[in-house]
Amino acid sequence: VQVDEGPPSNPCIPSPCGPNSLCTPTPGGDSHICSCQPTFEGSPPQCRRECTISDDCPSNRACINYKCRDPCPGSCGTNTNCAVHLHSPMCSCQAGYTGDPFTSCFLLPQAAEKIDPCNPTPCGANAQCRVSRNGAAACICEPGYFGNPYESCRPECVINTDCPYNKGCLRNKCEDPCPGVCGSTAICQVINHAPSCSCAP
Repeated sequence: VQVDEGPPSNPCIPSPCGPNSLCTPTPGGDSHICSCQPTFEGSPPQCRRECTISDDCPSNRACINYKCRDPCPGSCGTNTNCAVHLHSPMCSCQAGYTGDPFTSCFLLPQAAEKIDPCNPTPCGANAQCRVSRNGAAACICEPGYFGNPYESCRPECVINTDCPYNKGCLRNKCEDPCPGVCGSTAICQVINHAPSCSCAP
C-alpha cells in the first residue's frame, strides 16, 4: 500500500526569519536562509532600515531612500559650493561668482582697473602731473620754473645772460643785483648784469 505523502513541506512557511526579512528555502528544501529585505540592514530577526527620517542620520547626512547619504550631489548648480547643515544642502556660489547657487553661478564682471594717467608721468623735467576733471593728465611747471611742461621746465635763469642786461641771475631768478652791495651813500648801477657802485656827485 502506498502512502500519499502530499507536497513537500516548505521550511519558509511560516517564515522563521522575523519581520522585514526574506526566507529562501535551500536547494534540498530541508532548510532555509534568512536575509533582510532590500532597503533594510542588520541580521534577521533584527532587520531594520538605516533611517526613516533625516533626524535618524548624522547632521551632515540626510535620509534618502532609507539610507543616510550626502544630500549635496545634484542639489546645487554649476560653479557652486555645497555644505550640509542639519541634513539640508546649503548651496553658495564659488568665490568670484554670482547668481542663483541652486541653478547656476557665473563669473562676476571684473571691475575696470583704475588707470592713473600720471603713472608713468607724461610730463617733462621739473613739471608736476595732475589729473584734470575729465580724468586726463595735465602738466604744469613747478613753482619758479617756466617752459613747456610736457617737454621740460627750466628756472627763469641759470646764468646772468639769461636775464635782461639790467638784472642778474640770483637763485635762478632775474633780480636787481644792487640791494646790499654798495655803501649807504653810494649809487648802484647795473652794468652788463653786474652791480657797479659809485659815489654820489
